[in-house]
Amino acid sequence: MQTCLTPGLPGYDSSECSGYRAAIPQVNQFASPGVQLFGASYLVPTAPVRFDFCGPGNVNCLGEASLVWQDTQAAAEQFYDRSAACGFTTFVGYEWTGNTGVRNLHRNVIFRNAVVPPLPITYIEEPTPQGLWTALQTQCLDAANDCDVLAIRTTRI
Repeated sequence: MQTCLTPGLPGYDSSECSGYRAAIPQVNQFASPGVQLFGASYLVPTAPVRFDFCGPGNVNCLGEASLVWQDTQAAAEQFYDRSAACGFTTFVGYEWTGNTGVRNLHRNVIFRNAVVPPLPITYIEEPTPQGLWTALQTQCLDAANDCDVLAIRTTRI
């Protein structure tokens, strides 16, 4: 979505992004038909792929994802109260979600400290919970760099 909302980024002028922006009401963009339209490609039971505007090797989208991931890490550090009062604790984390065929598979992925993989492992890279766990094992737990992680299964009722 970052690509579709930021003029000048590669992919901003793509048909997918233009359709997304056209369907966004100004009040609540995340409850809009635009978000539903953007996510519609994930409602069919096929292997997940990135949009064409992501470029060769998905470089455009992975670059933007890296910036968002860095922002997430910076926010966790900014709001962590490291004073003696310890009034607020933050963690770097994200939600891994698979939604093909309208089957929600949610996993909250929470890291123990600031040592995290270079990018979140998404449903596109690992479309099964087992793939997520294997990737977290390889990229975090086995990395011998003090990375530690917890993945929590959540469901919608």
